[in-house]
Amino acid sequence: MRPFACIALVLAFVGGSSTPVQGSASAPSPAQRRVTLTGTRTVVTTGQPRKTPAAGTYRVTETDTTPGVRSLAFDMIGPIPDAGIQPLTESVHSTITFPYGTPVESTTTDTVTGIDRGAHQAYMVNDVRTVTSTDIGQVGGIEHIVENDLGMNGVVIGSVDLTRTTYGNGAFDEAGSAATAEMHTLRVQSDFSAVSHDQIPGFYLIDESVGVPTLGEGGRLTVSVTIASQGRTIGNVPIVTKTFVAPLWFTMQAMPTIAEHVATRNVPIARECGFADSRTAKVEVRDLRNQVDPTGSARNTVRRVFYDGDGTTLCRIERVAVAYANVTTGVRTGESIDTIVVSRAGGALR
Repeated sequence: MRPFACIALVLAFVGGSSTPVQGSASAPSPAQRRVTLTGTRTVVTTGQPRKTPAAGTYRVTETDTTPGVRSLAFDMIGPIPDAGIQPLTESVHSTITFPYGTPVESTTTDTVTGIDRGAHQAYMVNDVRTVTSTDIGQVGGIEHIVENDLGMNGVVIGSVDLTRTTYGNGAFDEAGSAATAEMHTLRVQSDFSAVSHDQIPGFYLIDESVGVPTLGEGGRLTVSVTIASQGRTIGNVPIVTKTFVAPLWFTMQAMPTIAEHVATRNVPIARECGFADSRTAKVEVRDLRNQVDPTGSARNTVRRVFYDGDGTTLCRIERVAVAYANVTTGVRTGESIDTIVVSRAGGALR
């Protein structure tokens, strides 16, 4: 899929697997005090990643009001970027459950506002997206992806409306629009073969077919790629088809989507959280999710949350890395790494 890095996600995961390290019977969520966490968000980009958060460093203030409900404000440190989405605010509403006796964050609605610094307009463009998801440590799920770029006059300049369905075997389908007025479909099989279709009728058409990775000469993994394309259809414009054999650009894993949920009691808090003493968290919850789109992108998400004995968050570390590639050459074209660390070490109870 093309412009998929910083878009609205509406997810309702419907299955999958998780791996609790420790657990017991389900327990109710404890009453949570209002807490403030502070820290930084660092976005590093290389090459030519697609639509991503704007590179740079941000001050972050997070306010957790009730279990699963938090708001974040971002203040950029340094010069204003000229590309990417500069984040402004984020509002998260989740359900915290205790299926293993340890916290699981699920059914999350995440609303983000920012400034599209790469819109190439004569005025500021506000990017608005909403993310609703269950525990990222599950494999199977359904994501409804929506995004709007709004001009200062309220007119929608760009939009996305896409549904992704991920199955328990790691395969996934996409259908909808990945850009304004675009028709998009993608099917990724559990063996990493894939087919995609992107078209704005009358303007362009691109069909991609990626074969199953095979062992080539010299012991290298390769893929066969077929591209059928058509330009703007003024008159009788032919569809041109080309076939390539390219080195595999992504690292193989068990299946295109893998996920893991691990909860561990009574562990030292990570040093990145900035506590002066060697404090111990009542529970650390770690969620991992990797998803590979063989037609050109791979996303790795890792979230670690350290909880106090009363259920409040001591520290949250989230890292999202997205890599992009030209599938016909096997060359990585860009990467974005987005890391947030917020902690009570710099915040205060209220």
